[in-house]
Amino acid sequence: MRTTSAPSSEKSVDAREANCGTTAAEARALGCSYEPMQRSWIPADCYFPEPSDEYHPFDDREWYSDEERTQLVNSHQMNMLRNGDDFVAYTRYFHHEHCLYAWRKMAIAVEYQRPMIDTKSADLHHTTHCAKIIAKMIVEAETHTFNNSASFTYSPLMFQTCVPLNWKQ
Repeated sequence: MRTTSAPSSEKSVDAREANCGTTAAEARALGCSYEPMQRSWIPADCYFPEPSDEYHPFDDREWYSDEERTQLVNSHQMNMLRNGDDFVAYTRYFHHEHCLYAWRKMAIAVEYQRPMIDTKSADLHHTTHCAKIIAKMIVEAETHTFNNSASFTYSPLMFQTCVPLNWKQ
């Protein structure tokens, strides 16, 4: 992870300082916000509501409690997902949409020169991975070799830190 200095008018926060702990309870106590499309708790220093308020991943698809996708999550498990509690679930197309969501967050951060962004959205390895899987899916769709079963992914709960963005004045 690479960090840069924040603009002099902003408080500089090292990525190791702004964190959400390792449990949902710690994240809440630390003032972090839950982003469903990232299945991540985000520190207040790098949280912004857009585009999260446009996505409702727990209402627009089925979620499963098992890797074989035979058991739909029950109402208690669905509430755990919605509330950012520790529960691993499986669903369709979430991975690709999550990737596009992270790119939108980075574009918003650049457009509005946000002082910081979460580590997942800023991670070049993650961005490269996303670009490759989405490009592969597009090629397969165009050549009629798309493997529909590969569109299912698991979704663990994660805890991000912040990365300062360095804007030259």
